[in-house]
Amino acid sequence: MNVSSSVVATALVAGSLVLAGPAAAAPPRASAVPPALACGDAVEGAVVLTHDLVCAEGPGLVLSRGATLDLGGHTLRGSGSGTALLVDWPSEDPGTGPVAVANGTVVGWGDGLAVSEADVTVRDVTFDRITSTAVAAHPASSVVLESSTVRRSGTGVLVYFFSGLTVRGSRFLDNGTGVIAGSDSGYTVTDSTFEGNTQGVLCDESHGEVTRSRFVRNETAVHFDWCSASRLHDSELVRNGTALRTTYPSIHVNDSEGNQVFRNRFDRNDVAVTLRLNAHLQDNRFTRNGTAVTALTAGLQQEIGLIAMERNTFDRNGDAVDVDTRIRMQDNVATRNTGWGIHTPAAEDLGGNVAWGNGREPQCTGVVCTGRPRS
Repeated sequence: MNVSSSVVATALVAGSLVLAGPAAAAPPRASAVPPALACGDAVEGAVVLTHDLVCAEGPGLVLSRGATLDLGGHTLRGSGSGTALLVDWPSEDPGTGPVAVANGTVVGWGDGLAVSEADVTVRDVTFDRITSTAVAAHPASSVVLESSTVRRSGTGVLVYFFSGLTVRGSRFLDNGTGVIAGSDSGYTVTDSTFEGNTQGVLCDESHGEVTRSRFVRNETAVHFDWCSASRLHDSELVRNGTALRTTYPSIHVNDSEGNQVFRNRFDRNDVAVTLRLNAHLQDNRFTRNGTAVTALTAGLQQEIGLIAMERNTFDRNGDAVDVDTRIRMQDNVATRNTGWGIHTPAAEDLGGNVAWGNGREPQCTGVVCTGRPRS
């Protein structure tokens, strides 16, 4: 080949290389959309329910530890039995971390949320027509229920066997029992409403407190059973059968303070407070109750160690104070009650008690009272 032909050939090859240029990049592949949740699915990580879910049987969904389920405003509906949301047992679930459920409705199940040895937060969830228990946790579990509602169910929240419960800003309406803490569990209930339940709060061999809450038209609002160090503070108890009941099935004679009942308003209950356990009542107001405070142990195989009452006000009840066991009385005022004013024959009188205008005489028994102030 001559030189000129070689140059032309080389140029042609080079030109073809330039014209070809780099290969065009492939278009990006569309990301896969996760499939919608179906009944019986496992929930891991953060998941949002995108549609109502109706299940013929349970469990509706199984939550791994560390899972966050946003119900997305939707409803998880059952057929009246089974468990809607089940947190796996530790031996079956390798995940770690707390579980969260939020923002939706769980309706028509045997149980709403079942928890074992896990920490769970429930926020903005409504449980409706749960045959057994809306939220059940045991053993060694922790439950936070916040801004939620339980209605028309057997039990709202049940924690037992060394578990913990925090309820904030929630409502319990027309249930068998709103909250149960049992078997050495701890509980805190604040800023919540209990209305139309057979029992509002039951403390059974446990400890805790109810604060800034409202109890209306429950058969029993608060029951402390074997709970010797629980507190009822700053709450309103209105139109209940029994507002506060304390019980202990054996002789409990000591000078411990017992249950604290501070700064509450008891109004128009059949019985405001009935005691079978040590208690300290302070700065409460009792109005228009059938019976305000009673602790009658005569004929029972039980004694109460000590009741202390100070700075309580009783007005327009049936009996104001009718207590036949050891009691310390200071600065209490009983006026215009139709029955007893202060009837405390075994009292230790610390002074400052006032009684006048009550229906039964004497106005005070066991303590010295000042009468109606002169105008």
